[in-house]
Amino acid sequence: MAEPVTVKFPNPRTEAELIGAGMSPEGARHKMNEFVFGVGYEKDEQGNPIENGKGSAKQPTSQHVEALRVADERRRAAKPVAVEAVIKAMGETLKGQSGISAELIAQAVAAGVQAGLAAAKEQEL
Repeated sequence: MAEPVTVKFPNPRTEAELIGAGMSPEGARHKMNEFVFGVGYEKDEQGNPIENGKGSAKQPTSQHVEALRVADERRRAAKPVAVEAVIKAMGETLKGQSGISAELIAQAVAAGVQAGLAAAKEQEL
């Protein structure tokens, strides 16, 4: 059975390695944040680092803006439909027209909701 080999990097790369090298936990966390967010990174009100590179809220790319728009459209499309309210409103609007019943309206609304859900599921794939 071969003996395990421990490889030590010349510079610590994790918070635990920095603490093991004698740095305080706060100093190690600050150093790790510098590795990730860059020297002189900014913090929010809660003390969390703020992203400031390309694609961040400060520097959105066109792909990022488009992805947010698509996600917002999907979120709006996923809202539940008050079927009873739609049936009632359509029934009152279409009173007196022959061949249109509450059941027919309910079937049309249900078919529309199912088609919308199927389209949303297809977009996710």
